[in-house]
Amino acid sequence: MPIIVRTLQYATRSVVDISTPRAQCLSFIAPLIPEGLQEISSVPRMPSWSLQELHQEHNTMESVLTEEKLRELAELCHLHIDDEKLPGLLKDVESIIQCTKTIQNMTINENINDVYAKSDFDDGIVAPLRNDVVTEGDCVDQVMANAAEKSGYYFQVPKVLQN
Repeated sequence: MPIIVRTLQYATRSVVDISTPRAQCLSFIAPLIPEGLQEISSVPRMPSWSLQELHQEHNTMESVLTEEKLRELAELCHLHIDDEKLPGLLKDVESIIQCTKTIQNMTINENINDVYAKSDFDDGIVAPLRNDVVTEGDCVDQVMANAAEKSGYYFQVPKVLQN
């Protein structure tokens, strides 16, 4: 529900003159916000889960994917998985599934605190960041050199699904 407020705020900003002070914008938006909701940026944020907890949860939950099911999924996707890579891939896919299950099981009440993750910076567990560096983006010829078949600037692939 609080996400509706943020979307509503962005939608109404385009209607309000950009030079309008923030206080006037909020007073314009306030009557449009349904009762019981508040602007997300004004809500204190308390974390409800951490990356470390997601990984700990994985060890306690039962397996959700078997090698047989993974092979079946790969076959449906027309992918070949080598036998020696299967256990590692199974572990990675299962970890992703467990993390999404943990997030899906979160209860989101009227309290916005339920949707923010704890910071694990103190534990040394963080998602790696990359430098924000501008790179040359005009490399169409290099990318298209990898295409088995191409049509102009598009990859041409065989039809997978039949009518």
